[in-house]
Amino acid sequence: MRGNSFYGQDTWRVNPNLTVNYGLRYELYPPFWLNRENRTANFSPANGGEIVSATGNGLYGRTLVHPDDTDLAPRVGFAYHVFKPLVIRGGYGIFHQFVNRIGSESMLQLNPPFLLDDSLSQPFGSTTPVFQLKNGFPSAALQALGVNLPSLQLRAQDPNERTTYVEQASFGPQFQVSSNTLLDATWIGNWGAK
Repeated sequence: MRGNSFYGQDTWRVNPNLTVNYGLRYELYPPFWLNRENRTANFSPANGGEIVSATGNGLYGRTLVHPDDTDLAPRVGFAYHVFKPLVIRGGYGIFHQFVNRIGSESMLQLNPPFLLDDSLSQPFGSTTPVFQLKNGFPSAALQALGVNLPSLQLRAQDPNERTTYVEQASFGPQFQVSSNTLLDATWIGNWGAK
């Protein structure tokens, strides 16, 4: 997986009781591609539906998906010391999901004509082999490049899809009971988007 991330962060002690941490990440991860031969195909609804193959010209030409260059991920947190044993803590951040955003179904390199998902089977209980490799694949299985249209599996991805992300937040008190015991009650929230 190719990608670039840049970040900056700082801690500001506002007063003796309040500390604030803040930062910002910028992440640029191009769409996934496997090889130098540009063996990538995507489904396009244009012209009633068609399979489009990679051209190899530029990043979109290799991946058939435009890169999302808007992935900013702010982070902020605070700790407020109310009185000696009690501290209130909280935070918020955005976290992007890049790798296999929708599982292997987003891997356009698994599409025909570069990869064909096909199977041969025999009747239940039969002990006769479907075929032997020494004789080559049966010609019937290779008809029309081995594609059986009723069972063809296509993977499709919106070429303008934005990167998914999760917003995470937390808030709660921490109470120091003794020198090695801490009572912590924290609310944590997660929200997925895109």
